[in-house]
Amino acid sequence: MAAFFEYQLLHDVLQPTDGAEVALLSINHVQGRVEAVAEQGGAAFHFGVACQQGADAYGTSLASGEVKRCVKIAVYEAFCSLTGTRPELPWGILTGVRPGKLAHKLVDGGVAFEQLADTLASNYLLPHKQGRLLTDICRLQKQLVKDEERFNEAGVYIGIPFCPSRCTYCSFPAGIVPQDEESQQNFVNLIEQDIENVVQLVSMHSLRVTSLYIGGGTPTSLNDRVFAHVY
Repeated sequence: MAAFFEYQLLHDVLQPTDGAEVALLSINHVQGRVEAVAEQGGAAFHFGVACQQGADAYGTSLASGEVKRCVKIAVYEAFCSLTGTRPELPWGILTGVRPGKLAHKLVDGGVAFEQLADTLASNYLLPHKQGRLLTDICRLQKQLVKDEERFNEAGVYIGIPFCPSRCTYCSFPAGIVPQDEESQQNFVNLIEQDIENVVQLVSMHSLRVTSLYIGGGTPTSLNDRVFAHVY
């Protein structure tokens, strides 16, 4: 909705006052087809998208991700008709922090590198500039993965799932950081145990750690004295 309405108006859109003109959006999914209907002032705008069939990793006939893709496109097109505008979406309908994961999935599914940007544009409304960027990154990563000399390399991730506050749009499994130092220290003690276990696994499998990433959450939301123990 932020693509169609100014930020300062979103609160009024989500919580309309008495007498305000309201736009209604309905979404239906029937027999592999998603249809969105945007209505306002007696006018109704329809847009339907046929979902691409195919089993997902769990063996279901239609992957949930495909339904979500169709919903996003149908809603976007319906709102375009309703508002008479077509706002540019810098990353299309993609959400999340790893667009490269989708690129790899498409390539592994048979999409050629030469067709990847076009596929992302038609199926995810991704601008070709970003599509070409993802293509270049995906191509490079595929080359690195094929390098047998890198098979014994590993990256280590240390997750600290705490933040000073929780953003409304956040999808990470993170919570508000405990304010008392004892609770924070108890958590870090467990992290230290995990690190010791990882060290044993690295040695057992003769791995070479090439990268270390500390994320969350917001790792620095921990007390400085407690956070220092991680190092």
